[in-house]
Amino acid sequence: MFTLPDVLNTKQKPTLPYFYLHVSHDSSRKSKLNFTTPCIAIILDGEKQIFDDNKFDRFQKGDVVLLKPGNYLTYEIFEVEQNYKSLLLFFDQQQIVRFQQVDKVSESKFEIHKADDYLYHFGKSCQILFQDEGAKSNESMHAVKFQELLEYIAHKNLDLLSFFYRGERNLRDENFKQCIERYWNSALSVEEIAFLCNMSLSSFKRSFEKVYGMSPGKWLKQKRLEHAAVQIKSFNRNPTEVYFESGYADYSSFSYSFKKQFGVCPKAYKATFS
Repeated sequence: MFTLPDVLNTKQKPTLPYFYLHVSHDSSRKSKLNFTTPCIAIILDGEKQIFDDNKFDRFQKGDVVLLKPGNYLTYEIFEVEQNYKSLLLFFDQQQIVRFQQVDKVSESKFEIHKADDYLYHFGKSCQILFQDEGAKSNESMHAVKFQELLEYIAHKNLDLLSFFYRGERNLRDENFKQCIERYWNSALSVEEIAFLCNMSLSSFKRSFEKVYGMSPGKWLKQKRLEHAAVQIKSFNRNPTEVYFESGYADYSSFSYSFKKQFGVCPKAYKATFS
């Protein structure tokens, strides 16, 4: 797990506002991220899939991503010859109070917007600027570029900063069941779902058994196999079409678990209803 922005500066905790140019060469990289401050990300190249406790989405080159403090799972997706690049801006929420025009409070943890030409080229210019070691460590330079961005957003009346109004929520109490119901039929592991709930694995298991009456591994396995059986029986789908959406990475493990629960392999189960 990476705690941001702390992990980005090994010498000391970064002073906010803080710009960081993130470049990844590892395609299909999977990461657990804990954001301790709000963040605005401008995507310069590549594509990424993101999960929070309640939803998942994709963003790509030319997108602006708004992120509230909390836990996220991400997958970087790009061609082998390319890199994933994004400009990350970390700040204190109090630093944008005077720029906020709040019509309603957003309950989302992240939002994705399309960058206009200025915002995208602002990101590219910061890419060039903060590759320089002197500028990278110059706090006043970070502050000046941050102020430039805020003034532009306010001038163009872009509805970006109001998203961060009252951005922090108690996810542990509020979204436990919602997160489980959202991801029970995904390929996420119990550990990853616990992470998105902002809980340790042991705390997650205790809470899960209290709410659902059995261990999360057993409950998820049963729920996913029941879903697969319904798809095969009621919707006449082939077993090879449903194993992945039922939380299994390969067909052989799915077939083994299916037979153990229902007494027949998936293909024989389908044959009885054909």
